[in-house]
Amino acid sequence: ALKPLSAYVCVALGFPELRVANQNQACSQDLMLSMGASELRHVKVGGGISNALLQLLNNGLNSLFHEGAKSKHLFEDLGENPYLISSPEKNGKHDRNGLQFLNLCIDGDVFVSIHEKLVSSAEILGDDETEDDVRTETMYCTLLILQCVTTLLSTEVLHTPSGRPYFEAIMKQIAVGDRISSKSFKPMKNYPIFLKSGASLFALLEEAITGSETDDLAFTMVGVDCVDALVRRATSVQIFKKENGGDSAGESQLQSMKIQVSKMCLGLLRREWKEGTALNKSNVGKLVVLYLDYSAIEPSKKVVREFDELNWGRLNAIRVLIEEALEKLPETDGCKGPVHSFQTCCKATFGCYYSTILSVVTKEMSSLLQAPISNAPDTKSSLSIQCRLISLMLQMFDLTKNNPSLAKSSYLLSQVKNGTKFIDIIVKKAFPFCAKHFNEHNEAVLTVLKDTQKISSQISFIIAHGKRVKDFKLNREGPKVRKVCEGFLHQTKTVLQKNGVLDAFWSGDFSNRNIDGSKIPEKEEEEQSESGEDSSDTESETED
Repeated sequence: ALKPLSAYVCVALGFPELRVANQNQACSQDLMLSMGASELRHVKVGGGISNALLQLLNNGLNSLFHEGAKSKHLFEDLGENPYLISSPEKNGKHDRNGLQFLNLCIDGDVFVSIHEKLVSSAEILGDDETEDDVRTETMYCTLLILQCVTTLLSTEVLHTPSGRPYFEAIMKQIAVGDRISSKSFKPMKNYPIFLKSGASLFALLEEAITGSETDDLAFTMVGVDCVDALVRRATSVQIFKKENGGDSAGESQLQSMKIQVSKMCLGLLRREWKEGTALNKSNVGKLVVLYLDYSAIEPSKKVVREFDELNWGRLNAIRVLIEEALEKLPETDGCKGPVHSFQTCCKATFGCYYSTILSVVTKEMSSLLQAPISNAPDTKSSLSIQCRLISLMLQMFDLTKNNPSLAKSSYLLSQVKNGTKFIDIIVKKAFPFCAKHFNEHNEAVLTVLKDTQKISSQISFIIAHGKRVKDFKLNREGPKVRKVCEGFLHQTKTVLQKNGVLDAFWSGDFSNRNIDGSKIPEKEEEEQSESGEDSSDTESETED
């Protein structure tokens, strides 16, 4: 049998014969720009040899930094390596081997070659006239590059003082194609240029991922993983710099990247993918999470004449998914979808959207009520945001209430869990706030109480439904729901009594109802009573 190739062979990626640009240039970016889009479209990016070497590079990086000794055959003993460039590192043998391997790649222009291939592939994939076989070959090469960049971004060894110079050099080489020598590397306490080169790399990756308008979701998700890894690394670097007395110069660039990722994910959620594509939690679910994660609007210190609560946090992004995707699903035949403006929203992916949005609405209410005073909105604006969040939660509850085909046990359970947390946050955090400001903002406070009560009632209906159908998971939530709802009832009565408007509140025996709020026929109610089920819950209502 043939001996497996050593990973050191991937240094050939930097050889002139496998490069796109002239290897004698100090910065390949200048030459790439001078070639122009028309020339780059006819460059050969992939191919058997290049793709094999990129795969070998990926395997080598994973073996050295992520898989330990699983792939020993990929690396010869350093003493036998003919390309070895000595390294002054004094770390453990494994980390030292990894950094020496990166020495070789940096000095051998391997990452400069990757920059050239990324720039060229964006042009090739973005050209409608590219032949199918060339497109396929280029996409595979690009996919390998994206995986390689993701691996490098998630390699923690590169975020130690001795590893940072390697990280900074590699990111700069991939971002702008600069030739760099590793001979002068010294330990770094901070990240002097990453946020700048990271912004350039982000633009390059975004063009390679979205410029092609491909209908291959698997390829696209590899790109999404890569830009997500880049933004998360940039975020951790920015936090590190702040904690260590650095400046906040890269803050605007980081925020811009987050907004772009959010927009990218929204566009991908709206896009129609090729027939036969499996839409599930690993792709649609991840896109929903990333869209919401990166959509947060930073608090503005500018004085505005009229406050719009949709310009706070993730409210507008949540609204878009509810009103333009989920609420349109029941309008399709049999709730099967897909929704016209959101091709990834269908019956099979409803849960990917639904559970994530419920969770994010709950987190947004918690964030609002726990925000530092410097970031907190004024009282009127805060109440406006609370009302909108409660309204969004009600819209989510109405989806299963009004559409029986969407009222699956798993979705109801998610409703109950998130709804209970939501009400608990309101009782513990919002009620003291509402009581304090009742006299000046009584209408807004009454809206908070009244709409929260609707959510409380709907949760009680779901728990009663769980008892009737003997759903173990729903029944298990019963005691927690009862405790939170009783706390809500008590606190509501206290707030109203304190402010002399107790007449707006009434309570009585809870009538068993279906999920949609309709009363259960008397005969069924009697049968349930005979079965010994507890139906002594109480309901309350706050009147206008």
